[in-house]
Amino acid sequence: MFTKSSQLKEILAGTAVLLIVSTGAVAEIPLRTSLWSNNGSMSIKPRQDTAIARPVTMPARDSWNEVVVMTRPAPADVCRQIKDRVAYASDVRAEDEWRSGQDTYARGSGDCEDIAASVKDLCAEKGIKTEMYIIESKADRKSHVVVIGIDGADMWMSSNGSFQRIASLNDARERISREFGWWYDQVVMTKVTSQDSYRSPAVASRN
Repeated sequence: MFTKSSQLKEILAGTAVLLIVSTGAVAEIPLRTSLWSNNGSMSIKPRQDTAIARPVTMPARDSWNEVVVMTRPAPADVCRQIKDRVAYASDVRAEDEWRSGQDTYARGSGDCEDIAASVKDLCAEKGIKTEMYIIESKADRKSHVVVIGIDGADMWMSSNGSFQRIASLNDARERISREFGWWYDQVVMTKVTSQDSYRSPAVASRN
């Protein structure tokens, strides 16, 4: 027959307490029968080998200048750095605002043209020449912005920070059409020709 004290010991033995720390991380602290003194009374002193919860400190976000230094002069690495640090977020305003790449990076999020601007600007910092293109479905009245560049003999495209090699501009148009389910013959590509295009796609010229 068990006493209440021994039953409580059995329940507590080998269990764990989850401690929510200020950063939102969860630390696990094992509780052992050492919480009980030799005479059977409860003690609040843990054993010395019991884990102690400490706040988990998240690393500080790299500045634009820092990410420029750490990025290799290769398109794939540029895209990876942006994709890892800038999250996609739709522009909820009635009039779409095109932000610069550094502004988007500082915010940590943006929609397709904002992420494209970040990729293009970081490429420029590493001496990589690129162009931004608007790929628009006339039938669906929707558009998407990508970055396209040439790496040696190969052409590549970045869509929302991704990196993929492409055969041609038509290949890029076809891939985006398939991705969004657009009719290919109703899709046109427009090259962005000036920094003003960060604010309004109306100044872009069709390629």
